[in-house]
Amino acid sequence: MEVRARFDFLFSYWIFAWYMFYALGVTTYSPKAFLIISVSINILIFLSMIYYKNSLIYILLFVVANFIIKIIPIILIHHITIKPRDYYAGAGLFIIYNIWLLINGTSLDKIVKNHYDSIVKNKAGTPFTTLTLKIFGEK
Repeated sequence: MEVRARFDFLFSYWIFAWYMFYALGVTTYSPKAFLIISVSINILIFLSMIYYKNSLIYILLFVVANFIIKIIPIILIHHITIKPRDYYAGAGLFIIYNIWLLINGTSLDKIVKNHYDSIVKNKAGTPFTTLTLKIFGEK
């Protein structure tokens, strides 16, 4: 079963929302550690995209999206010290995210498999890529 690319189905966007709440002072729990972890995972995804010879536009859009939602936030909060409570907050958010996936009839396994399949088949697999291509009239 293919899972449709939705922003709320990717934990990266949840972390970015967490960053926005942190930057606006809504929460004092820093997303810095989870941003760093997600960049590390995205480096592996990026290398997979190169290995499977994905379209240059898909790779470029992946890099742009991750620069905006991960690298810039990391740069802006680089001076913040990561505390144990930040890891607990991130773990709690991850649990809520998984509950959200279940409520919506999917799971992390399905999301990962769909993303992997899109890389192997050279298809637009992320919401940002899909939306950007739709806006500019690409397939």
